[in-house]
Amino acid sequence: MRWFMATFISLLLLATASFAAMDIESPHWSNPYQSAQAVEIGDTINFTAYWTDDVALDTAWLQMNWTLAGNPMPSYSNIQSVQVSGTSATTRFSVTVPAGIPAGTAVGWKIWMLDGTTKSNTTTAMSFTTKDTQPPTLLSIAQSSDTGMPNKTITISLNATDNAGLSKARLVITDEKGTKDYSIRSLSGASAQIMFNYTVPWSFTPGTSITWLVYVTDMNGNTVATPTKTINLPACPDFCAPNIPPGGCMDWGQCNIGNETRTCFNCGVETSFQCVATTQNRACPLEVTRTEAERSISAAETAVNEANDAKKNVTLALASLEAARNAASSGSWGTAKLQADKAKALADTALPLPPPPWPMLQLIVIVIIIVVLFLLWKLGLLKELYNKLFKRKKEGSEEELLEEQEQAENEQKEGEEEEKPYELPEELKEELERNTNEEEKT
Repeated sequence: MRWFMATFISLLLLATASFAAMDIESPHWSNPYQSAQAVEIGDTINFTAYWTDDVALDTAWLQMNWTLAGNPMPSYSNIQSVQVSGTSATTRFSVTVPAGIPAGTAVGWKIWMLDGTTKSNTTTAMSFTTKDTQPPTLLSIAQSSDTGMPNKTITISLNATDNAGLSKARLVITDEKGTKDYSIRSLSGASAQIMFNYTVPWSFTPGTSITWLVYVTDMNGNTVATPTKTINLPACPDFCAPNIPPGGCMDWGQCNIGNETRTCFNCGVETSFQCVATTQNRACPLEVTRTEAERSISAAETAVNEANDAKKNVTLALASLEAARNAASSGSWGTAKLQADKAKALADTALPLPPPPWPMLQLIVIVIIIVVLFLLWKLGLLKELYNKLFKRKKEGSEEELLEEQEQAENEQKEGEEEEKPYELPEELKEELERNTNEEEKT
């Protein structure tokens, strides 16, 4: 029995080997099939084919020739494989079209089969076309603040995904000046986090709003927009005073000495959206009598005199007082009273005159002299200078004394000469005596 079984197995193995040695045919295929002629990027497409072999099927490979961005596959390459057995089988493959393939691309495919004796065969090449009709998907749309202030930056953010790949994002702003593209960002890949920084203008109308939306486009031109979002701008109160809106004014007040006032209200960016009151003035007709004008001029003169006696600066007050006197002399009593009241107000608020600079200047000169004398004394020059001056004075005194003494002597001599009696010359004396004698003889 054992001998019989061993013999049977040996014969079976020998028959199998002989049968295998007789395999001269490659696998046969039929009915190749694809589930779609055009496939959306990111969708799945199925491929099948029916196979037979006279010995045994072994391994099937799906080959494709698509080109991905950054990963070119211009020739057919093995994408997937599947193990089969038996002499007949249907091979099935499923492939998801990846992002990065442009829409409209023709993608070829075929199935390659290998049997147990390394004989192979390949189906006829078939193809399908890619398409992209789906826009990107937007998520997590947000803004950092719902209220805008002048020159404030607001961050706008969102996430986007797309099966074919993202291309760009565009922020569109609409304000009181119109709609415009504020910023454009380039994108890549199947997903991206998108951020824009929007700065609110410095000047805008209070109470208005700014709207924005973002357009996201994929690499095949499909575009989607975010919902419109709003940034509210601060507003001023409806009324700054009873029945007075921002920008309005109250009625003019009564005429007071040629002037009347009213209150107006402003509100906006410059006032931090708070009502701020301002006063406006204008001239109004004056109805003043001569007595009132003269009374005002007299009061102004008294005020100016008192301010002048108090050593105050009354220059402006004097100018207004002079204008009041001129107006009164021409009979313009209203102008005269207005200028007189102005002069009195200036005199009442006049500031004291500044002290003269002379005492301070004299003090500075004295200090300089003292410092110079001290330096001369320290250097020994003061004593030498003193000796020279004193000696010169002494010598000068002696010379003056000698001159005075000589002058006195000269004057004395002249006096003595004047007191001497006049004496005749001898010849005249002799002739006088001769004449005298002759007369006596006669």
